Amino acid sequence: IAGKRLLLLGAGGAGSAIAVAMALEGPRSIRIHDPDRERAADLVARVRRIAGGADVAFVSALDSCDILYSLRLGGAPTP
Repeated sequence: IAGKRLLLLGAGGAGSAIAVAMALEGPRSIRIHDPDRERAADLVARVRRIAGGADVAFVSALDSCDILYSLRLGGAPTP
């Protein structure tokens, strides 16, 4: 993870835990996307406090690609 760029899709419970764990590993940057921009912004703020020198920001995954394909593994059914 150290020095790598991370894109995290989802800022809920599991996404938050992953973001914090990855931030402690020294990535170059962390980009966080969630359909709920307020939830993503809250996670960005929390991760920035612990990420050392990593560049942490919200990104709209839909703005950075033409097709986004995401698999949902476990958890509640997608509404």
